Amino acid sequence: MESFAEGFFAMVFSATGDTIKTEEEAKRHFQTSIIPTPREISKSCGLAIRFTKPDEQELKAFFEQRNVPCALYFLSERNEQGQRIARQLGEKK
Repeated sequence: MESFAEGFFAMVFSATGDTIKTEEEAKRHFQTSIIPTPREISKSCGLAIRFTKPDEQELKAFFEQRNVPCALYFLSERNEQGQRIARQLGEKK
């Protein structure tokens, strides 16, 4: 399995209410915070959930249980030029 040691996971939503409701549930299982959607991810309501060092399999299972439009990303740490790579891991429509 790929290592996600450097960077963070973010879940983005189409609606602010879905972000807030999902974060309320997520914080029972993960260390989370609501952040502005990283600019590397253009499609969202403007807010995202950041997951701090989650168990990768547990996070992926949590994502699969969502019944609202959302996407799960992994964002690398910023390089010397201030850029980072956003890799989409899944999307629910």
